[in-house]
Amino acid sequence: MRSSTWTRTSACVATIGAPSCCGSARSVTNGTPSWKSGLRRPRKPRRRRPDRRSRPMLRVAITGGIGTGKSYVVRLLRRRAVPTIDADQLARAAVQPGQPATEALRARFEPDIFAVDGSLDRARLGRLVFADPAARAALEALVHPPVRRAIDAWFRRCGACTDAPFAVADIPLLFETGRAGAFDRVVVVACDPAAQRERVMARDRLPAAEVDRRIAAQLPIGDKVARADAVVTTDGSFDDTDRQVAALCRALAGDS
Repeated sequence: MRSSTWTRTSACVATIGAPSCCGSARSVTNGTPSWKSGLRRPRKPRRRRPDRRSRPMLRVAITGGIGTGKSYVVRLLRRRAVPTIDADQLARAAVQPGQPATEALRARFEPDIFAVDGSLDRARLGRLVFADPAARAALEALVHPPVRRAIDAWFRRCGACTDAPFAVADIPLLFETGRAGAFDRVVVVACDPAAQRERVMARDRLPAAEVDRRIAAQLPIGDKVARADAVVTTDGSFDDTDRQVAALCRALAGDS
């Protein structure tokens, strides 16, 4: 399995972007020169560091499979002050009471996917769409467009309000929705399929058949790895994953 190094050396800089608030990123160019003491030399003119704002910010997408450890990797990126946005959170916001997608869901699906207070019963909806590919496609057709617009607007705002060399969109269904080409880099978080299955069963307390159905609804993790620019594996220790993320950030900052 590949390590967290880039396999593509050229980047196509996307001009669409995505909006909300931008996080700040630590400069990777900080550092002070060391001078030998006791030497009197003519003072050299200071070299100006390149202005990050004059260089396009990389649009990075991170994806993986259910239970592969993507959420942990994203938390590590946030600890490093990397601006991130979560497609799942945007999808949840898109189906809040009163939103256009919510009313469309109400018209498309059975009424009992909503609770008495008008909120969406996510567990019931999940059982419905994972058992019915047509229902899942209908749900995605309603929810994905507003999520896509929000992500693009967020990247535009990040490019305008921060000097971060890159920003990351967490998109679980990146390949499934055909969105990989909208990003400069794609990172896949992967683990052994058997470990993936065990993690989901333990985390979500679902029967094996339901877990298998949910995993099967996504592109196989091996296919995602084959299409990635970089891969972070989570089969080892937390420290091992931390080291991979640190190397990933260095590579991304260097590519910007």
